[in-house]
Amino acid sequence: MKKDILKATAVAISLLSLTACSDNEEINGGTTEPKSYTYDLSLNVGDSKSGNSSQGSTRSLKLDGNNNVVSGWEDKDKMFAYNLSDKDQSAESAYSMIDIKSYKNHSAVFTGKIKSVNPVVAGDKFVLFYPGTALEDNYTVEQVDPNIFNEVDKKNDIDLKYHVSEKDDKRVNIKRTVSLNMKEQDGLLKTIDKKFDYNWTVATVTKTPEANKEVELNGDLERKVSLWGMKFRDANGAPITDIYKVRVSGIRSYDVLDMSNGSFVGTDDEKEYTVDASITDKKAIASQGGYIWLAFLADNKETEFTITVYTPNKLYTKTAKRVMNVGTDFRTSITVDAIKPEPYVTVNNVKWATGNFIHYKKGSQEYWGIAPAQWWISNYADAPKVDNSLGSTQINYDPNNLGSQFWYIGKSNGRYTQTNEDFDLFRWGDIAYMMNFSRQLGYAGFANTDIKGNYYYNRIAPGFNYTTDRNKAWYGDFVLYHTNDGKHNYRYAYPSLKELESLTKSKTFIPGFCYTDKGNKVYGAYISDYPYPGAAAKFPTGKKLWKYQDVTGLVLANKGLFLPITGYREDHSATTVYRYVGQGSEFYSVYQCSWGTAATSTTRGLKFGSQSSAKMGPTQRQAASPIRPVLVDDNVKGKPVDAANFTPFNHIIRPDARLY
Repeated sequence: MKKDILKATAVAISLLSLTACSDNEEINGGTTEPKSYTYDLSLNVGDSKSGNSSQGSTRSLKLDGNNNVVSGWEDKDKMFAYNLSDKDQSAESAYSMIDIKSYKNHSAVFTGKIKSVNPVVAGDKFVLFYPGTALEDNYTVEQVDPNIFNEVDKKNDIDLKYHVSEKDDKRVNIKRTVSLNMKEQDGLLKTIDKKFDYNWTVATVTKTPEANKEVELNGDLERKVSLWGMKFRDANGAPITDIYKVRVSGIRSYDVLDMSNGSFVGTDDEKEYTVDASITDKKAIASQGGYIWLAFLADNKETEFTITVYTPNKLYTKTAKRVMNVGTDFRTSITVDAIKPEPYVTVNNVKWATGNFIHYKKGSQEYWGIAPAQWWISNYADAPKVDNSLGSTQINYDPNNLGSQFWYIGKSNGRYTQTNEDFDLFRWGDIAYMMNFSRQLGYAGFANTDIKGNYYYNRIAPGFNYTTDRNKAWYGDFVLYHTNDGKHNYRYAYPSLKELESLTKSKTFIPGFCYTDKGNKVYGAYISDYPYPGAAAKFPTGKKLWKYQDVTGLVLANKGLFLPITGYREDHSATTVYRYVGQGSEFYSVYQCSWGTAATSTTRGLKFGSQSSAKMGPTQRQAASPIRPVLVDDNVKGKPVDAANFTPFNHIIRPDARLY
């Protein structure tokens, strides 16, 4: 393990043509007032350190014969510079870039032009930031306004704080604050060097420069990130090499840097804690000794993380802790366990199903039961079809964001028709007419009634219509009805009011999303007994999808519950509403429990969404809502989960393996 505080000594900056080279001049009251001054700049970076360590003040990252990280300057290296004396008043839209001119061993010369709001004087402080290429194509660094924006909607309990990169649809000008985005990587050191190896310093001008004169600066170039190289082996010790993705949850991947002092100032609402590495160049990984390298923002403390390793035929996982210090690089060989399908996930001592209750039909094959994945919603990655239209109104969708969470009509009206071949919303207690969406139901007599585990042969006067004969059931616990048919390996039931309400008291209840097998995202709530570093993020989220954390790896590792946002289906109708999460639309879910309230038209549900806190509230029985069942069988082990036995789901789940 090596500490990377990079020293930049003997820094010389030539500032030429001090007053002659100004631009953006305006005439005001008969005098000329320049908006900025442009200087030629020469930066010499040297280091008294030497040796084959990334501690040296050299930048391009490579491996030596022992797979240790070493670094050296290369052609096309860049930095960017910013005069803190501008005090965030610059009218420039891009930072001044300086390019490498020459280099030898641990020294390099950078040259370029820099713009300053005012003439440079003694005491001015300059930020120097590497790599400048992080500002270019597929940028990972972006200027943000240093003033925190507070989004408040008291009516809907919204109070969000975050930094913005745009105001009035226009990108903010360069500031002292930048966002650092490390969420998407490729496992290669050469990419980290160009996009993620963030190094920073502030250098002070000690003497006001004269025309055509140099000014010398001294400072410490400090690495703000940590580097982690990892190899994997299975429980038998065999190397795992056919990896196409590694996801690490629990390490910081997004924050805001105040370049005036090097501190991180991102709010709890905007920080993120997942790094994805998509492996597309296996030869390059092999040339790194088989190590997959990630960059992240360490917190100088013991950190719990969960790793998910993706291969074509299996997924693997590992949860562990280690001290993560800023500016270090380290290598680990990690033993990971194959992820196997589980019939439940435990939260607050309740055994929750690992998916919502659904109906799905493909050709002649039909399925009633627990979804193959926690993120599954109806039409989760589809484009809308004619059957989803609202009468003659076709459904709009975004080709870049497939799935029913992105279906809408007009500009942002999230409405579409749900079909009975693929649906995930159910009227409370309805068994007889589950496939007849237009049927209007009444609930006379079902006041203060708990239908968990119960069947009725009529929808009125439950005390007179109770039956234990499943074949006579018209009403009641439809989850148990369908999973207790003798064809399912596991039996599930409605959650009780107490069980559902217990989720609001969970240690972690945050906005999250999961990636599906098609690569798109499904948004919802992640609930767990385990702490999450971004747990300060909460519902309501406002209409901000960036508020949602990537919890895919944690869900696959069975660390918690994921409840997708589904909206609901209107009373005696196939029209689904409030599922659309795009373009500033309101969206939410209300998950059902088994308790019918004193008002025969309502029941209690768990509601969360863009304008809804995570809390219990009333929901209409006639409106079809989602349900996350609970397992009612005890000590059941060894049998495949039921979704794994349904062939159309085998690209997601198999009896011996979970793939997504």
